[in-house]
Amino acid sequence: MSTVTTAGTAGPPAAPKSWAALGPLTARSLKSCLRTPSLLLSPLLTSAFFMIIYEGQLSSVTAAATPG
Repeated sequence: MSTVTTAGTAGPPAAPKSWAALGPLTARSLKSCLRTPSLLLSPLLTSAFFMIIYEGQLSSVTAAATPG
């Protein structure tokens, strides 16, 4: 039989690395959004459309449930 030996020192936990990468990744995403503002238009219009639809449908429910 053979035995496998591993080093006794473990590396640093993964959490500090992910938090360290948060700043540069956020900056890169913001730069890409500023370069192509048209990519933001479609999601904003879709959200506004559904907000208007939901408000129109649910306003009667809330008016009946909470008078005044």
